[in-house]
Amino acid sequence: MWLGTSYRRRFLWIAGLVLFSLTGLTLLICDGSLYTMSFEGYLPILNLRALAYVLLAAAVCAAAHLIRRATPDEPALPANALHVCWILLLFILLTVETNDLFRSWMVDAGDQDTMTLGFARYMAMAVVWSLYGLVLVWLTRRIDLPVKLFDLRDQGFELVGGRLLPDGPGKSAQLMYQDAQGTRITVYLRKPDQATEAAFRYEQQGDVGLFYWVEAGAGYALVGALPKEQLLALAQEIYRQHPVAGAPAAAASR
Repeated sequence: MWLGTSYRRRFLWIAGLVLFSLTGLTLLICDGSLYTMSFEGYLPILNLRALAYVLLAAAVCAAAHLIRRATPDEPALPANALHVCWILLLFILLTVETNDLFRSWMVDAGDQDTMTLGFARYMAMAVVWSLYGLVLVWLTRRIDLPVKLFDLRDQGFELVGGRLLPDGPGKSAQLMYQDAQGTRITVYLRKPDQATEAAFRYEQQGDVGLFYWVEAGAGYALVGALPKEQLLALAQEIYRQHPVAGAPAAAASR
């Protein structure tokens, strides 16, 4: 998968998807994947089954990000499908671990205790599922603006990394690009203050230039040690790839 997305070889990352599918299918159909066959030495979460689920989920999640980074202008269906897969894998893991924990308690329990534990098992599952759903919602709201991976390959820049950043009460995103000579530029995205002017602006401090503009409730800043004209061309390309694209050249000439 990494080779396919790094060297733009679609057949390699498609082969990686096939391997993920076979691995997931093998994991789900093997004995003990959905229930523990023996509770001797059983530890919830701290067992080989949980490790297999977690490692596969982490690999699928990483593959989703690699594919999305390598194909920013293509439909996001493959990456989104992989995101759904790792979410489902963790859901299955939490479900089977919760179920087996109560089953282990039922082994030596009497009839009355077994009935009580059976009811408590379903209540516990409901709580685990609810908490898992809350975590997923919290993750999706870590940043209050859409993060788009801009394709700057025609300008000679490749995406080399990105991360979320703390930014007061909200969050911001940072995308880093690099050309063949090792020159780096950084795109910052954040939710602007209500009083922030929407005009397209240029500033320079030493060798570092900065273009900043606000569009559709999101603030964009492009920073790099490049000539103004080259930085403007990159800013225009980023602006063009925004869903509500326009032409900032006139405003930038001020």
